[in-house]
Amino acid sequence: MLSKLMGKVWNRGAVQFALGGFMKLGPGLTFSWKRALGVTKAKRSIAKATGIPTSKSGRRAKVGRWMGMK
Repeated sequence: MLSKLMGKVWNRGAVQFALGGFMKLGPGLTFSWKRALGVTKAKRSIAKATGIPTSKSGRRAKVGRWMGMK
């Protein structure tokens, strides 16, 4: 059962809360529990206040610019 959940999800009408946290509501509409709980807004406000990105790629890019690599 767990191996089925760990595989890729190709069903476009799928409800995937176990791993991904999204639910397709129609064309172009999805539900995200992170957005509903305010996680995304909190991360954005922390990033804006500190100037440090919360994503891994954003932090790497910032360090790269700081070191003069980009």
